[in-house]
Amino acid sequence: MKIHWIDAKDSTVWVKKVGPGVVRECIDFTSGIFCANVGHGNEHVMKAIKSVNYLHSYHHRTSLYDEYKKKLLKWIPGNYQDAAFFSDGTTAVEAAIRILHRLGNSKIYGLSGAFHGKSWGPKHMITRKFPHEIEQIDTNFAFHAYIFEGYRGYDAKFMDPKILQESHCYTDVCFDEIQSGFGRTGEKFAFEHYNIIPDMIVIGKGMGSGFPLSGVVTNFQLDGGIDMSCTHGGNPMAMAAGIATLEEFERLGLISDAKIKGHMLHYALNKLDIPVTGRGMVAAIHFSSPSDATSFYERCLDKGLLLVETGKNTVKIGPPLTTSDSELLAGVKIIGEVLNEN
Repeated sequence: MKIHWIDAKDSTVWVKKVGPGVVRECIDFTSGIFCANVGHGNEHVMKAIKSVNYLHSYHHRTSLYDEYKKKLLKWIPGNYQDAAFFSDGTTAVEAAIRILHRLGNSKIYGLSGAFHGKSWGPKHMITRKFPHEIEQIDTNFAFHAYIFEGYRGYDAKFMDPKILQESHCYTDVCFDEIQSGFGRTGEKFAFEHYNIIPDMIVIGKGMGSGFPLSGVVTNFQLDGGIDMSCTHGGNPMAMAAGIATLEEFERLGLISDAKIKGHMLHYALNKLDIPVTGRGMVAAIHFSSPSDATSFYERCLDKGLLLVETGKNTVKIGPPLTTSDSELLAGVKIIGEVLNEN
């Protein structure tokens, strides 16, 4: 079946054309892959972007840059001191790797199965370990660092907080909050679930409500010794999108909403008696094989529910945080209908 995506009807519903003269609405359980946390085409964000009357600045700092950086550092829990901005998550992770090495860390560890981007650095400069190996951390590793996802990307699985807390006692810890940040888990950031304040966090996706924007936030000043410049980093339109996004989180009370709606989502999913992981407004349904997961994804799409196909044995759920209770339950109802077809 050929599908042509037309547009978002409102903040949470997509419209697709499935044939000549045939149009069907889809409930969006993807947030555009976790970008549209404040809804698709949020009017306040769109207006802020359109209000910028210059397109680029590069090295020349703007008032929008200064305003956003100040608001962001104040909004993030913890006493973070500095931030650098980029245009995509991979670039931000690459920057975090450079910073960690600059701090004197000879080796950077991450979890097996974690995703930190597609470029050389994330794939080849991060040594992968299994969680039980991190539990056996050598306290002499004073010059080794760790980078963790807020939850494992493909299956929304959270780590044992004890592992992270023990790691943080001896090493620099960076949290990759590109997918898990900005309210997705029912908190502003996933690291809040672990009762730690990482030395650095990497952010993106929901940060700009779909406008290309990412960043690295540190608990120290990023001055001297390492180049954090980026052609589109700090772009005035991106800064305007970031400011408006934070304003919408506060105006709409989206963090508390995400926590409440997250409980509703997981309660409804658990009633279906299927293996589910996740927290807040993110969940992953587990299947016995990638082909079973893909089949489930396609059948849900045919019934009008847009999910995230991972290419693994899971299908991810991540509705916009603005999704209404009725839309949330309607989406879960479709999931139940498709499961009952087996």
